[in-house]
Amino acid sequence: MSESGFVDVSKEVGRFEVKGGSPFTDRALVVDVDGDGFEDIVTWACGRCNLRLFMSHKGEWFTDETEERGLLGEWGEIHICNAFDFRCRGHYDLYVGNWEHSHCRNRLFLNDGTGHFRPSGFHFPHGSKGVMFCDVDGDGWIDMLDSGEQDFEGGTLFMNLAGHLLVDQTRERFGGERVMGYQGCAFADFNNDGYPDMFTTGHYYGGGICHLYVNDGAGHFREVTDQYNLTFHEECNGVDGAAFADLNNTGNLDLIAVKNGTVWIHENVDNGKSFPRRAVIEANDFEVDPEKWCGESVAVADFDNDGYLDLYVAGTKWVYRNEGNYKFTKAWEIAVPPGEQTRTLSFGDLNKDGRVDILYGALTSRLRLYRNLVPSVGSWLELKLIGPSGDAGGYGVRISLFDHGHAGDMSHFRGMRESNSGYMYHVAPSRLLHFGGLDAKQKYDLLVKLPFHRGEFTIAGVTPGKRLTVDCNPDRGHHARILGDKTS
Repeated sequence: MSESGFVDVSKEVGRFEVKGGSPFTDRALVVDVDGDGFEDIVTWACGRCNLRLFMSHKGEWFTDETEERGLLGEWGEIHICNAFDFRCRGHYDLYVGNWEHSHCRNRLFLNDGTGHFRPSGFHFPHGSKGVMFCDVDGDGWIDMLDSGEQDFEGGTLFMNLAGHLLVDQTRERFGGERVMGYQGCAFADFNNDGYPDMFTTGHYYGGGICHLYVNDGAGHFREVTDQYNLTFHEECNGVDGAAFADLNNTGNLDLIAVKNGTVWIHENVDNGKSFPRRAVIEANDFEVDPEKWCGESVAVADFDNDGYLDLYVAGTKWVYRNEGNYKFTKAWEIAVPPGEQTRTLSFGDLNKDGRVDILYGALTSRLRLYRNLVPSVGSWLELKLIGPSGDAGGYGVRISLFDHGHAGDMSHFRGMRESNSGYMYHVAPSRLLHFGGLDAKQKYDLLVKLPFHRGEFTIAGVTPGKRLTVDCNPDRGHHARILGDKTS
């Protein structure tokens, strides 16, 4: 195998063979459902009734255990699947969204803590294009934004009532209106005030418009797209998805938007008071017509462990290396199957070697795993989060990395990550926070900031080259501690 790029290892890991049913598994979710320290893969094919769960065997191969783990059934024409800890018990439950005209409705499956599931009995009122999760009001329970099925209908914000109910409070939370934008959505504290804000997008064939919403700190949102100097109406109206990430290592979350393979990058200036455009990437090397559902998603990850977040556009041939100062260059080729379309991406370090792999799902074939064999520029660190309420993933928690002994000193800043449940249109990143560009012989400090001003704390003297758990729950004896994964 080549030692300089991404290699298709689907055959070696078991080809993602399905026990009966359709072999088409074009969409994937990376999530450790049984807590063994290795991430498993949930797959589905858009518009088909074939949700599948592939369990990881130490990242070396994957087997279909859908039936054994309680997920086999007629769940309707599936459109989206995502994971969150509905009951704050330290493990991931699964939300499955259907097409608008499916004979089944969206469902929530509850995890018993060992990766076995049962239906919750909840039924949701409409179809789903996308879904993201975050505690939007600071009550400690993870809420859910379902962006809906049609742009003109708007989405739904379901508030989590103490792990017992999900209740539609959309109009109460959006000034009497529905939340607009249905194709892709993302939560992020872009203005650094400690509260999760929201960005939503439409779709190019519907002329959908982007919307930026600011959280007032109590879970009420105000639309501020024009106020914050976003120019998407002129540049790329109808973009498919957006994401927030610190691309230039300044401690601020920049804004990334994509449509048909064109990526717009906007710098976060002065805590989000403006987002001037800094770069445009024309990743248009498709084997198929991009109007036929390609280039709608972007993976944002440090693929070469140099400390900067790189980009890969779904359905294209090249991963773009972040050279710093918002400059991106073609670096590593992905052997995209000729003529196959894809709209979605999933990625994560599936074999715990410190390098981020890519899952590629085409519309007419099985899922493919591209193993990352890019030589690492520096060492790495991966963090599994337990949130302040004991929730798996710690969505909304922000971790900044500094040289040892210099936590908070931006002259010794190494990068920042904010935990989230995904972004754009069906982009499912690992729930682990990945840092690269580190010196294997040095130590580092983690500055952990909890949302809603619940406090911050420092974990000092961390050595890279490992995967650690950061526990943000104050009820575990002290404010935080680092735990090794079960497999460490």
